[in-house]
Amino acid sequence: MTPQILADLTDGTLLVADDPAADTIHGAYATDWMADALAHAPEGAVLLTLQNRAVAAGIAVERHLSAILLCGGRTPEPALLAHCRREHVALLCTPLDTYGAAARIATSLPRS
Repeated sequence: MTPQILADLTDGTLLVADDPAADTIHGAYATDWMADALAHAPEGAVLLTLQNRAVAAGIAVERHLSAILLCGGRTPEPALLAHCRREHVALLCTPLDTYGAAARIATSLPRS
């Protein structure tokens, strides 16, 4: 899935993406507990979270995640935007709650 398709699928806004048409998202992981994401989020996935701080980008880099999707209408703190740009992590936001976003993504990504 591309960042642009993810944005369209979740009625979201694409805030950061080097190439919005690149097919880089190959899974999804939903959590607000960043220690859980650090331990379990699969490589190439999008992280669905309410956490709008720079730590989310640090975890995305460490786990080789393709994107961060801020759910529930959250907007990123400036440090998160800057970190995503610097580390080439796609960043999106959606008005959907985490469950709604996950449900839409689940119907569109193949399951492993």
